[in-house]
Order: sequence, then structure tokens, then C-alpha cells
Amino acid sequence: MKKTLLMKITEEVKPSSFLDYKNYLATLFALLKKHTEGYSYMKFAEDLGFSATNVLSHIIQGRRPLTTKSAEVIARSLNLRGVERLYFFTLVDYINAKVPDDKDGHFKKICDLKKEVLAAPIEKEALSYFSEWYHPVIGEMTRLPTFESDPHWIAKNLVAPIRPAQVEKSLDLLENLGIIAFDEGQNRHIRCDRNIATGHEAQEMAVASFHQEMINIGRQSISKVEQEHRDVSAVTVCISKDGIKKIKAMIHEFQLLLLAEEERCQEAEQVYQVNIQFFPLTKIKKRA
Repeated sequence: MKKTLLMKITEEVKPSSFLDYKNYLATLFALLKKHTEGYSYMKFAEDLGFSATNVLSHIIQGRRPLTTKSAEVIARSLNLRGVERLYFFTLVDYINAKVPDDKDGHFKKICDLKKEVLAAPIEKEALSYFSEWYHPVIGEMTRLPTFESDPHWIAKNLVAPIRPAQVEKSLDLLENLGIIAFDEGQNRHIRCDRNIATGHEAQEMAVASFHQEMINIGRQSISKVEQEHRDVSAVTVCISKDGIKKIKAMIHEFQLLLLAEEERCQEAEQVYQVNIQFFPLTKIKKRA
């Protein structure tokens, strides 16, 4: 195929728009196939610097990992430069990582790189808001009647430890986003009505980052929080595709009930996090 088409598509489809290198490569292949009659995985492999084999088909479908060496070949063939090149390599490290701490480290690096390519300042701040678990928590803490804007007070009253310097940066971020404001009369920050929403450029990453952080905090609560102050339970079920849709709807309805209960509370006393996890434990096979 003509290199001009590959380069044009590469300019439009950036690695930084994805959280999985398999999806990135699959998107490139789909666009090339759409514009080139008879385009195949073998031709795709050749265009990305490999021999004419189905190697990329296996990588895209998750049957084999993309190695660092192969990622270098692809980056060179696609002429990836600067942040996009570094993002692509970090994405490979993130997806291939087996140790949870390593995976978390790579993800944080991905978030930092994503901020560099986001054009709108508000998008960068929104991604920063979800990248640390304590930003939403501190925002909610301002609803407490006993709240103090002193960073040391805030740090001391969080279950998971953070430094007062981190609290200071968090307060600045929350103010910049319009989530909280300092009330001179009360000599403390108060919660504003504004909620954070991200655009499509940062949304997937922001949500993934937030859930990763909260899952980690939830795991720690099993050993650090007394049982009378928490509820960590699970149920394993075997259901149909229709049952999956119904349970997701039930979860959504429960979340709305939780928000309604929060509105009914006359006086807030504590900030809680409710994690609801629903995911498959077996591989889903399509019926013939």
C-alpha cells in the first residue's frame, strides 16, 4: 500500500487516544482495510516493519503480547515522535505488566503523558482531579460541619495517609475547577454545586484512574477499618446475557438511591466511598 495513506491515518489516530495497544493497532488496521481493497493482516505486518505473517492478528486478538522490541519496530514504521512515541512504549509496558505495583506505576506515567497532549487546560485539570483518590474526597469533606481548611487537619482526618503539601495542591486544584470556594465569613472552604465532567479525550483515562485508586483503598479497608464501620461482601452468580443487562440496570438504580439518601441527610458526619464491582470470572464464548 502507499505509505502516504498509512502516514495520514497515523496523523489522525494517536496512541494517546487509547488505553490498550491492541485497540490502537486494531483501529489502524480497520481504517487501512476500509480504504484499501483486499487489505490483510499479512500486508499490515509488512507495512509496520515485519515479515508477511499473521503476527499482528495474534497481537491484536491478545493471543501473544507486543514486545518492547516489536513496539520499537512499529514506532519507527509509524514515525511516532515525542510524547506519542513515549506514550506508546509506556502503554506496552502497562498492558504487559504482571505485578500490580508495576502496572500502577506505568498507569500514572500514562496519565502524566496524557496531560501533555490535551489541548484544553480544563481537560488537564479534570484528568488531574481523577488521577488521585483524595481530590474527590476532600471536595466532599467540605460538606462536613466540622471541616477545617487547615491542610494538617484534613490530612489527619483521612483514613489513608497523605502529606499536608498534597492537601494544599488538592485545595488549589478543587478551587480552580470550581468544585469548592473559600468562604470568608466561615473562614473555610465550602462545596459548590459544580460537578466534574471530562471530555472524550480524557474521560476513559480519568474513569480508569479513579476506579483503580478506589479499588486499592477498598482493599486496604479490609484490614485497616473496623468491621462495624465497613461492609465488604461479594456474591458469585452464573447468568445469561439478558441477566447481565438486568443486573447493570439494578446497579444503576441502586446508585441513584444512594444519591437520593445523601440528599435526605440533614447533617453530614463522615465521607464514605461505595464501590460496586461487577465483572466476568469466566471467558465469554460466542454461540455458533
